[in-house]
Amino acid sequence: MERREIIEPYGGLRLDQALAGLFPEFSRSRLKQWVLEGQVRLRGEVVTEPKRKVQLGEAVELTLPLSPVSEDRP
Repeated sequence: MERREIIEPYGGLRLDQALAGLFPEFSRSRLKQWVLEGQVRLRGEVVTEPKRKVQLGEAVELTLPLSPVSEDRP
């Protein structure tokens, strides 16, 4: 799980826009998909609406999906 806080300049933006800035290692489309799948929490509550506005100081938690394990391992 990755946890970050909404900081300037992301306060007042849509959730998907703020996530793209806070988690630049992931694409915006992937982040939006994770929101729709219920893998993002704001203030501890699951959020499934990418257009929801965020406020400064809100805690954001991103639950990363587990990577598939390769079956080629001995």
